[in-house]
Amino acid sequence: MLDTLGGGFLSKVGGSGKGVGLLAQPDSTLPTVVKSTVRFAVGDLHPLDAGSVSSGSVGSVAARAARLGTLGTLARFASAYGKPGQTVGIPPRVRRFMLQAGARDLLPNERVGVCLRRSIPGTPGVSVLYSPRQKAAHYGGLMVCGSVWMCPVCSAKISERRREELASAVAAWGGQIIMATFTLQHTAADGLVSLLDGLQEAMRKMRSGRAWMRFQEQHGMVGSVRALENTDGINGFHPHQHVLFFVAGGVDVDVFTQQLRDRWLASVAKVGRYASPKWGLNVKATTADIAAYVAKWGKEPKWTAAHELAKAGSKRGRGDHSSMSELLESFVVLGDVEAGTRWREYAQAFKGRKQLFYSPGLRALLGLIAEEKTDEEVAAEAVEDAVVLAVLDLAAWRVVLANDARAELLNVASSGDPVQVRSFLLRLGVELGGISDDSS
Repeated sequence: MLDTLGGGFLSKVGGSGKGVGLLAQPDSTLPTVVKSTVRFAVGDLHPLDAGSVSSGSVGSVAARAARLGTLGTLARFASAYGKPGQTVGIPPRVRRFMLQAGARDLLPNERVGVCLRRSIPGTPGVSVLYSPRQKAAHYGGLMVCGSVWMCPVCSAKISERRREELASAVAAWGGQIIMATFTLQHTAADGLVSLLDGLQEAMRKMRSGRAWMRFQEQHGMVGSVRALENTDGINGFHPHQHVLFFVAGGVDVDVFTQQLRDRWLASVAKVGRYASPKWGLNVKATTADIAAYVAKWGKEPKWTAAHELAKAGSKRGRGDHSSMSELLESFVVLGDVEAGTRWREYAQAFKGRKQLFYSPGLRALLGLIAEEKTDEEVAAEAVEDAVVLAVLDLAAWRVVLANDARAELLNVASSGDPVQVRSFLLRLGVELGGISDDSS
């Protein structure tokens, strides 16, 4: 049988199995479990490799990718939505689950490995839920990792919530907002942890002392919002911080920029690093610039046909900066082992660091909830108007996992129609609401 995560080649499953499932009407709260039949048709399912991948064995993932045609369980995505090795045309939710599977291969000992796969102990099953207000579906009763750095699925939910709050904060401020991007000089030989520590320590030094207090008072600064980001390119990892400074109206941006640059360069030197006077600080202050930044914050660039053309031959575009999502996608789609190694280094370096930070008192000043929820709380929070379309027991859920159908089941459930959910599960071999027949 499959393990609790749905691991193992499906040839081990056998011809048929039994499970318990149920289907509820949209206005149900907690449906009564009804026995159902789970039929495993090996020829209809898709390979799922149970072999765990150690933290130092990216090469074994590549070997498995070669054995299965593409990376592990992901061969079906490319064949279903486009040409092998391409992800153009894959629905966003399917893409996120696909990338999460790649992250699970690269980081098997992290919580992303069980995120939205393993059920929460004590729950009656895995719920398929629908929100009429959002016109979207989601799961209940499953563990979530809440990692904005490692998990593409959790990151999408967390980042969107943070973006909405950020947009509200910007709209609520009646003064001026100045955006600055802070970077350090680096080479491909620099380790990411060392770069991150240097960047954040320099930021702390810049914001400390009486001189900084005078700078704030001069420009009527009431607070700031800092966002930590990272890209990868020909000169290695490029960690940087975007900061939105909330200041009084009528600030002289040129004076502000020069004073800020002087403090930044001095602070970087104090931590033994170097920042270019030309490139170490970039300041934007127009309303359009701020609006554009807020609108795209937390959203990954789409993998377009241009990405395919640029990266198909060389695995990864060395001359360009790649987002961390693009690194993971290069590993998953193209089998780029180096991209996978780089992504894993990034994930381990950023683990535990906060992505978005409001200075003390700013949230309350701008009308946001003063006590900010953690990433884990945002990822796990329930939707108030959610209704239950179906609940799957462990045996039925294993079939969904074995078919890599988590995203597609949610796509079907986004119709809000329990009949369509039943029909989709039936095609996977899960018959909800029937009576199990031990002779079958």
